[in-house]
Amino acid sequence: LKDDSIRMSSSSGAVFSALASYVLSKKGVVYGVAMSEDCYSAEYISVIDEEGLVKLRGSKYLQAKVGNTYKQVQSDLLDGKYVLFTGTGCQVSGLKNFLGKDYDTSYNLALVYHLLRDYNKAGINYCKAIQTDHMSFEAHYNLAILLKHLKFYKESLDEMEKATTLVTTSKTPYSHAAYV
Repeated sequence: LKDDSIRMSSSSGAVFSALASYVLSKKGVVYGVAMSEDCYSAEYISVIDEEGLVKLRGSKYLQAKVGNTYKQVQSDLLDGKYVLFTGTGCQVSGLKNFLGKDYDTSYNLALVYHLLRDYNKAGINYCKAIQTDHMSFEAHYNLAILLKHLKFYKESLDEMEKATTLVTTSKTPYSHAAYV
């Protein structure tokens, strides 16, 4: 992100903000921890616009109330929405347990590496995502963009052709889950 004010208000160097902005641009939902008005408690909330991200930035040094957040995440995923869930390892593990299985996150890791400009790891993870789901429009499309950026034009065109032949929306539950 080029906005220094966002970087300064973030505890992750704005990696969270970059990932969250991407998910919101896909009409997704971002789940994270917000402080209460009195700053004596913290709880999970969902955010669907850039303005709401302000509440989620920065570290919170309290145990957050989860409430029915896992059910909301599951509902959003079943509706085919992109979801970014941020939390501690225990909270992410709790969500994965609630969802019933650990879903492949290769595509999501590829996006993270792509945003961080680690193009080698992004390419590897896009390829893993395609091996897992060869019908993933998003993985083929983003691999094409990455290859074009790296000036592998023929390979980029091949991936773009594959992407354009696929259905552009996935109906697979949890296909758009990202855990941070």
